Amino acid sequence: MTLAQLRLVRNPMDGGGGDDKVKKRIAEIFLIWAVILIFLIPTAVYAKEPEGGVSELVFVLDTSGSMVQNDPERLAIDGIQQMVHSSLTDVQIGFVSFGDTVGQVVPLTEHADRENVVKAVSDVSYVGYTDAGSALETAIRLFSDGSAKKSIVILSDGEIAMRTAEDTASSLQRYQQAVEQAKAQGISIYAIGLEDELSDIDHSIFQVVGQSGGKTYYAPTAEDLQNTINTILWEDLGFKKQSVASVTATGGEDRIHVKVPSTGARTVRIILTGNRPIGGIGVNCTAQKMQVYTGRRYGVVELENPDRQDIEVRFTGHAGDRISAELVSEYSAIPEVAVQYQDVEAESKIERTAVVSIILKNQTGQRENLLADPYFEGKKLLLTMDDESWESMISDAKALLYFDVADAQTMDIRVEPVQTDLNFKVVQAASIALEPAIQPNPVPWWKTPEGVASLCGGGVILAAVLLALLIRRRHVYYAELKHQQGFMGKLDVCVVWARGGEYEIPPFSFPLAQLGNQRKINLAQVLNSAGITLEFRGAEKIWFFVGPEKSLLIKNSSGAEILFAGSAIAPGGHLRLAYGQKIYISFAENVDEIELYYRSVKEPISAGLHCTTQV
Repeated sequence: MTLAQLRLVRNPMDGGGGDDKVKKRIAEIFLIWAVILIFLIPTAVYAKEPEGGVSELVFVLDTSGSMVQNDPERLAIDGIQQMVHSSLTDVQIGFVSFGDTVGQVVPLTEHADRENVVKAVSDVSYVGYTDAGSALETAIRLFSDGSAKKSIVILSDGEIAMRTAEDTASSLQRYQQAVEQAKAQGISIYAIGLEDELSDIDHSIFQVVGQSGGKTYYAPTAEDLQNTINTILWEDLGFKKQSVASVTATGGEDRIHVKVPSTGARTVRIILTGNRPIGGIGVNCTAQKMQVYTGRRYGVVELENPDRQDIEVRFTGHAGDRISAELVSEYSAIPEVAVQYQDVEAESKIERTAVVSIILKNQTGQRENLLADPYFEGKKLLLTMDDESWESMISDAKALLYFDVADAQTMDIRVEPVQTDLNFKVVQAASIALEPAIQPNPVPWWKTPEGVASLCGGGVILAAVLLALLIRRRHVYYAELKHQQGFMGKLDVCVVWARGGEYEIPPFSFPLAQLGNQRKINLAQVLNSAGITLEFRGAEKIWFFVGPEKSLLIKNSSGAEILFAGSAIAPGGHLRLAYGQKIYISFAENVDEIELYYRSVKEPISAGLHCTTQV
């Protein structure tokens, strides 16, 4: 099923042309009927594991003898350990070291066993030559065959060198082939150079990586290395973080305050970095599990299921050192999707709309709805179905979608919050079974046994109705949808083009919510409210009605063309707008053009109203 088969609903509001003449016929007085049926029918929803696995990350460390000179403080070792302790919980990490031959090899390791990687990195010695070819081949073999995101981080002083020229050429060739193999398998390579003179592109390890589409970084100083680590963690690997503090250490116990943006965090990491060791790290909260990791230039406190959002962190640094703090928050959620149906009788069939409601429940703790936290109000969910994606705004702790349902369908929806600083893992996709409406019997009711029996026993009134049915051309009319509430939200109005550019009219907002019990209003009235006296031909025939679920129903009875979501709504058509959606109206001969944006009253006009020439 594609998005073309599941489209945003457009509600009927009238019965089409010719109705006025038919209404004048006496027989029609007995026969006009318009029934709106709204059924709240629960639909089966079950969770389905999404394709793909967790991310996989392998560190490759050059331990050749030249590293003694180029990394005398063993900053490469400390840098790998910092990246291991800073990586997200679901990242599997491996390690390969190399000198004359491949040395330490640690296969992909789960979070609980990461200290095995840290110990292997600590145990290396800088000695021997540089067989990078064998090392990269080994690293590639550590990855799984699944579709997980795969990355390699290489730290080296740059040049492949073996005992003989023949061995050097062989290692270089195998290294080049391994880089191409990694590229073919979708493995990203990031190479960090540690020598002062590595700006020379001829250093073979970095030259090959750059030519194959990988990224190379040069970090001859400790500050350069820290900046490179930050770039790889937060940009290349895509881990999300918040910078929460930057303070100067006093030499005694210092404190910083950290606020986790949203409740229900599965794991919280607070990463402290400086010029020298950072000790005495502690926090003022309790957690299901707490770990503190320290290195030569960093400290990490890791909390599983902390009991609060406001956390005070204490630490001791060297006086005068600048200490930076980053917050990494992880959430694990299960989508819960519910479907309700709205059925409307239209001519000889029932038109069904599916209203899909999506929430995200915490996989840990009390299984609460994570979207109920005020942090998520107004943010968006990225929804993916059949490799097509679109966004839905979060409002009142959920995201809503409206779809027409013509046939029985089963769709899998993958969900991901966007526009956040949080690391979200939605562990399941939701599969929803949609059922079409039960259509009425196409056989006219008066030809069924039940109809005949009713006519025989119904008397004169039923006979008159039957006679009228036989002589009239059947029409079905639509009653206007009635809702208890009045208009909601507001219309942001932008006159893009007036009289071929002869007039310039500034944007303005029309407060629909202030119309009280009024149920409809046309575009001409909206324009007049702003003191616009210029005539827009047909504006008085573009009507706005109160819609369900805070939506706005629009009926186009004019000769203008309305564009919505890339499709044209021709004269006589209709559509429904939800908050955050807009339409574009082109009047006759393209003389006048107007853009309308339907918003919550809480949103300022500057939040997204820009005069454009298309929707």
